[in-house]
Amino acid sequence: RGMMAKDMCDNILFEVDRDLEGEKWNGVCAVLGDEDGKIRKVVRDNAKRQLEKIQARSPEDFNTDKVLLSEMQTALSVGSGIRLQRAAVLDQAAHDLQNLPDLAEASR
Repeated sequence: RGMMAKDMCDNILFEVDRDLEGEKWNGVCAVLGDEDGKIRKVVRDNAKRQLEKIQARSPEDFNTDKVLLSEMQTALSVGSGIRLQRAAVLDQAAHDLQNLPDLAEASR
């Protein structure tokens, strides 16, 4: 079960990367004038952090149905939030961008 959760998170991050390069995100970034990809980087980094929290759990934690279900729902919501460009994803990106010490660092 723990390996299944880890693999699921890896697959979702792969889908996040694909979605961020898709037509919808190209449109959002074009409208916002994000030629250097800062928005995509911040969104991906946030998704990666959320998925890594799940992967960092002990494999034994996933032996509990409640934990397994909860973490799977969390992982799926990370992916779908980006795919569907949910307001929470964009709000978090805006917050993260405002709190970067130097926006030039975000593009590295």
